[in-house]
Amino acid sequence: MKVRILIVVAVTTLLLFLGSCTPHHTQGEGGMQNTLSRKEQVVELLKTFETGDSVPIAYINPEKYIQHNLQVADGVEGFREAIRGAEKSGIKVNTLRVFEDGDYVFAQTLTSRPDDSIELTFDIFHYEGDKIVEHWDNSSVFHTPSDTAVFQSAYIGNITAVTDLDKCAENKTLAEGFMRTVVLQDSIERFPEFADTASYTEHNPYIQEGMMAMLLLFADGGQSFVPSTIHKVLGEGDYVLVVSEKSVDGVAKSALYDLFRFSKGKIVEHWNILEAIPPQSAWRNANGKFGF
Repeated sequence: MKVRILIVVAVTTLLLFLGSCTPHHTQGEGGMQNTLSRKEQVVELLKTFETGDSVPIAYINPEKYIQHNLQVADGVEGFREAIRGAEKSGIKVNTLRVFEDGDYVFAQTLTSRPDDSIELTFDIFHYEGDKIVEHWDNSSVFHTPSDTAVFQSAYIGNITAVTDLDKCAENKTLAEGFMRTVVLQDSIERFPEFADTASYTEHNPYIQEGMMAMLLLFADGGQSFVPSTIHKVLGEGDYVLVVSEKSVDGVAKSALYDLFRFSKGKIVEHWNILEAIPPQSAWRNANGKFGF
């Protein structure tokens, strides 16, 4: 399948990302450094949903692990159960991008399914020392485009190495400012203050007209997915992930994960995953979707 050929290229290019502005070196027995970074551990752990390999589960702290995917039971046993179910389904999992911010590693993952659909996911892992103690994610399923070029442009974009490591804090501030000023406050006219409108590229396939058009639609329609609360801002270099919530009458209805790439202080690319939050009666754990 054409998409799978593209995935091989994407995974090869992933090696460019396995450096960090906040590197963390784990210690093995006798004080020896492990060979895998936190980023590499996360890539291996996500791959277990395809392979069923139980070895990467050792990266999780079984005494502290908290699961925020509401469709998965809590703790490491819930994680094992999810792996067994995914492995049997015959999916293929490929991490496209992976980043590190302090004790958090976040990744963008593509899962291809036997029914010719794809799932795009953002995962966030929280580390304490050398072990993962918490996990969040947001995902959405799409039909696989038959045209590889369309798939690359609409969903993924060019996979490039992280740059501007010295501007990470500045870019995080800009991303949060954009969300609060333009999105939460509906100040659509200020979009050009934060984005390079000449080179801005939109990777949410549902809003290929661009974020400006999406915001105008929100303002005109009254029924919007505009978030109500920002829960977390994570970044590495020129990439920033913003986790936010859309609530109605105080009840969380959906989670939004927005990934931005910045260049010279302006947003130049945007990826987005919107996921509805199921009713609490359907939750398999009591940890909530957020809780950062």
